[in-house]
Parts: sequence; structure tokens; C-alpha cells
Amino acid sequence: MPKCDFKDATQDLLWLKEIIDDRNANPTTDMGYCYIVQAKLKRKTIFILADCNPEIDKITFVLNCEGNNLQDDEGRNIGVSEVDLKDEKIIWQPLDFACDLNGNTIN
Repeated sequence: MPKCDFKDATQDLLWLKEIIDDRNANPTTDMGYCYIVQAKLKRKTIFILADCNPEIDKITFVLNCEGNNLQDDEGRNIGVSEVDLKDEKIIWQPLDFACDLNGNTIN
């Protein structure tokens, strides 16, 4: 996993800043359910592009500091439900966020 060196991930990691800038510039109804989580996995910082739309059941992948999907030993992408995350916090959500996540608790 690459070294994760930043003060503010939403500004210092260019790939993440581009995603956020694009989402802010192009809001959609579906975007109201999207949010970005920063967490720890085995003491390494990771990111999750999450979605809380109750009508959609999708796999949410775990990204490293370079914006690449984390993969298992066989090269399969690792889903968020497959790992034990720590220190989860929402670092971006739209102004018209449509979900109640009870503060920093990810449901």
C-alpha cells in the first residue's frame, strides 16, 4: 500500500480532489446519496466512495491513497463489507445529502 502523506485528503490528494470537484460541479439527484469516507485498515489510510441509496444494493470498494482499488492476493477488488475498518469519518458529502448516518456512524 502506498504511503499516505497529507494534511487534508480532500485538497492534498489530487485524484480525490478531482472527484469531489466534479461532484460539486455536476450535482444530480443520485449524488444526494453519495459520500466519501476516510478510514483506517490495518493502520493504513483508505477511502471509500460510498452510497446510501436504499434502493440500490451495490458493492463499495476500498481505495488506497493513490485512488486504486485495494485487491486481495488473487487480484480481486476488496469490498468494504470484507474488511474491518477503524476510525471511519465522512470527509465529503453533498450539500443536499439525503441520508441520516447518525453523525460519523456508517450504516
